[in-house]
Amino acid sequence: MNEWTIRRARRNDLNDIVRSYRKLFLFEKRQFDKTLDADWPMSRAGRAHLRGFIGTRSSIALVVEANGRLIGFLLGSSSQEARRVKALYGQLDSMFLESAWRGQGIGRQLVEEFLLWCKRRRVRSIAVIAATQNKDALGLYRHFGFEPSYTALERKG
Repeated sequence: MNEWTIRRARRNDLNDIVRSYRKLFLFEKRQFDKTLDADWPMSRAGRAHLRGFIGTRSSIALVVEANGRLIGFLLGSSSQEARRVKALYGQLDSMFLESAWRGQGIGRQLVEEFLLWCKRRRVRSIAVIAATQNKDALGLYRHFGFEPSYTALERKG
């Protein structure tokens, strides 16, 4: 059995998160959405977006380490939405795990940690967006009680 740990991300994890986020974009682009800009995570805007999850009260950045290197992450947040009743709503923004480490329960533990963080913050409901074709991700999220609530329709030009 491989040894791995999950912990809160620190500012000095940003470069590793950027590299992993790019791997996520490359995977998503190859499998589900050809329009993704795989270099965006490395841009100034991409880095700022990712940095915004680290060390703030309204967001959480979890990293998975094995053998002294980052092998995965989960980014999430909570906020009040102006169009809804006053309550906190959560968003599981993104999650990635190196393919060699999948199937060991790490993704489940990441989601469990995120859900616990949401519970402590008294988040009323939590959303996650996944590609319709990403059956593995959809299966994981359904395991935790996520159900379709809106359908986004897209037309390629």
